[in-house]
Amino acid sequence: QELDYCFLFRYPQTHLAARFSAKEATIKALSYFSIKNISYKNIEVIKDFNNVPNIRILNNSLSKNIQFRLSLSHDKENSIAQVMAIELA
Repeated sequence: QELDYCFLFRYPQTHLAARFSAKEATIKALSYFSIKNISYKNIEVIKDFNNVPNIRILNNSLSKNIQFRLSLSHDKENSIAQVMAIELA
């Protein structure tokens, strides 16, 4: 799904880089909860029903109920992502 989305654009590499940044930020956010067994392949950047990017963990291998907030930005040369992970009660 991520690849299909990125290759819709003239410069897919910028969108791919933003998604890689989001996965990296997700891994760092999860390390706060001592969760270190998540692979890049199990993290997916999706768009929700409001067309807002969000994080989905595939094969939901998390031991905690965590909600994510994602901010993505990119241009032709740079990408940045910020992920906030919130543990739900």
